[in-house]
Amino acid sequence: MWKSITLGCLIGLSVLPPTASASPSAPMRHEPRPPALLAGKTLFDEHCASCHQADGRGGARFGHVVAANLRAPHLEAVYHHSDALIVRAILQGKDEDGEHLQPPMPRWVGRLSHAQAVAIVGYLHTLH
Repeated sequence: MWKSITLGCLIGLSVLPPTASASPSAPMRHEPRPPALLAGKTLFDEHCASCHQADGRGGARFGHVVAANLRAPHLEAVYHHSDALIVRAILQGKDEDGEHLQPPMPRWVGRLSHAQAVAIVGYLHTLH
């Protein structure tokens, strides 16, 4: 149940430090540029805020699943401080262990590009 609530909609995106990684084991640090932050905010507002609220606090209910609070302090550890794992969660709907997230979390692959998912993650870093 904890996993379904915590990971049921979207991941702990906003609580991670501003890092990006090509793989979960190879972090690369960078700070998003302001245009990327604006793009990330716009994408978040369009695709994520309906469940996770404009401020990332989550709380939308879908039966027994509650949209994750993307600002929750514990979520930083859940995703091993890896932006690559968060991007995978957004695009493929898989949690930190590679298990499928519960619906209603959409799989955004084909609707969002990798670059757009990275922009969302960059924006979410600003919410905590």
